Amino acid sequence: MNQLNENTFVAIPHLALVQFGAKDNQSTATLRFLTGGTEILVGEAADRLRDSLSEIAQPGREPVVEESKHHESAVATKAESDPRHFKWVITSVDLQLGQKKGWHFKDDKFLAFVNAKGSCSLRSFNAEDGAFLNKIYRSGNYQEQFKGVIEDAIWLQNIEQPNLERDCAERLPARTLAQLKERLSKHPRYRESSDDKNE
Repeated sequence: MNQLNENTFVAIPHLALVQFGAKDNQSTATLRFLTGGTEILVGEAADRLRDSLSEIAQPGREPVVEESKHHESAVATKAESDPRHFKWVITSVDLQLGQKKGWHFKDDKFLAFVNAKGSCSLRSFNAEDGAFLNKIYRSGNYQEQFKGVIEDAIWLQNIEQPNLERDCAERLPARTLAQLKERLSKHPRYRESSDDKNE
């Protein structure tokens, strides 16, 4: 938990999206959680959250003025010269910077990312039965090397990490597969896509 002021705490890993702006000369932060809930912070709490996330999201980068097709993609618009009037959207990729491991869902596959010793790997598993599909190694961290994959994928958090080399050579352990499916079923983006298919 990150403390933003005397009475406000936020669990940053539970955030799906954060949008910063300003109203009545005060900073604002609109939070969207992985559960689908939203919250708006104003003033000091919004400023401190922006500072915390800026350290995660590569401090010092220039705002990018663009409209993205993905609701989690970065958008920044300059309203005034005061930095508090920059409108930021912190992406799911930004929130994962610094993490060594991560699980995602995309194209009916569960994706396991790992950073280790200056390199990274991506393992793919069939989302239905957990069968191992393939593995890719690259130098650098997975957040940068596989950014295009992560941006379109659903981030699944709080997964108990198995030993990928030893326990997942042929398929995911039953416990891990069940946990991934359970997390996926509760994710707002997955529920939305499932509802669209059923309409």
